[in-house]
Amino acid sequence: MHDLGLDLMGALHGEKAFIGPEHVVVDITNRCNTNCIACWTYSPLLRDKAAPVSWKRQEIPGDAAHRLMDDLAVLGTRRVRFTGGGDPILHPQFYSLIRRIKSRGMRALVTTNMIKADTEKFAEAGIDEITASLWASNPTTYSRLHPNQGPATFSRITRVLEELRQTARPPVMTLANVINRMNFHEMEEMYEYAIDLGVHAVYFTLVDPVQGATEGLMLTDEERHFGLQAIERIQARQKSLGESAPLLDNVGEFTGRLSNQEATNGFYDAGRIDELPCTIGWNFCRILADGDVVPCCRAVMLPLGNIIERPFKEIWFALKYNEFREKALKLKKDDPYFEEVQCYRMCDNLMHNRQFADRLDGLGDPGRGALQTRLRGYLDAAKEPPPEPGTVAEKGSLPPPDRDGSEPPAREEGAA
Repeated sequence: MHDLGLDLMGALHGEKAFIGPEHVVVDITNRCNTNCIACWTYSPLLRDKAAPVSWKRQEIPGDAAHRLMDDLAVLGTRRVRFTGGGDPILHPQFYSLIRRIKSRGMRALVTTNMIKADTEKFAEAGIDEITASLWASNPTTYSRLHPNQGPATFSRITRVLEELRQTARPPVMTLANVINRMNFHEMEEMYEYAIDLGVHAVYFTLVDPVQGATEGLMLTDEERHFGLQAIERIQARQKSLGESAPLLDNVGEFTGRLSNQEATNGFYDAGRIDELPCTIGWNFCRILADGDVVPCCRAVMLPLGNIIERPFKEIWFALKYNEFREKALKLKKDDPYFEEVQCYRMCDNLMHNRQFADRLDGLGDPGRGALQTRLRGYLDAAKEPPPEPGTVAEKGSLPPPDRDGSEPPAREEGAA
């Protein structure tokens, strides 16, 4: 079982991890059976920017994937989500891997386009949570956003989702919608569709464009304003339904991006990312289909190791990972270290950082003191020096990130 105090303790240390990641996302395959119009790798709009065929064929070998599930369980991971560059159901050992996750006491989460979803197999495997990536509320819009799929696919997916709701142990189901110029006007209909299906939640996010290919799908200023108004109406509808209403998952981040002035240029999280420190290196990890271990959703160009070459445990506790943790915690994200990550465009882990900060703040002074005492006990046992005066652990709270990692900028005259 994951000791939630140990990940907080790691952040107080400022560099080391004392337990494995609570949540791990695994891209078990890059193979996909559709071509979502805004996809980074399969969109028909990409043309010469499309991923090479060799990349599309990548998938984690079955033996390595099973070994990874065992390693994560030993390290205390609680949730494993299959998602990624392709559709996870297409991995030849998908159901076997789900069963391995469950047998090791972890929760099995799947993000999928649902095209190959099978009600009976899903139920037998015991999948805990399903995020269905649909982007639509009706067959016509669905087909426009998935050009190689006809209206019948949407109808079949709807039937499977309805059947899953009737199983003995229905999974938690979320409908995911990437909002763009082709579907923004249907946000309220998407929520009504979720109500009709009886799913748990609806997730909205904005299209993250590929430069030189899919920028035309980005919302205009007027369309983003429409989106904000639509969310207000959806929230009123949600309130009228009471506890039976589908949740709006991560809606605060969505509205923050809609209202960001830099959204016009695709920098949805500019001015937001540096409001709090990045602690993602202590409780989250992503593993790509080629086996590369990367520290967050966006950091595909920042591999810290490869599970085909080394056990995950060695990678997670290595000095290279510690370096990332320290830099992510202390530096602003315009630092050259994060240049290829492009954090200001859209941070899919921003909500995780907010949750982590809330947990630390929720400890209060007594809780932080107890955690600091526990940290010093660990360091004494390992015969390591305590954190230097003025560091995170010494202060007892996480500081806001600064530009060069040394000291925060001076306060402006008259600042509150």
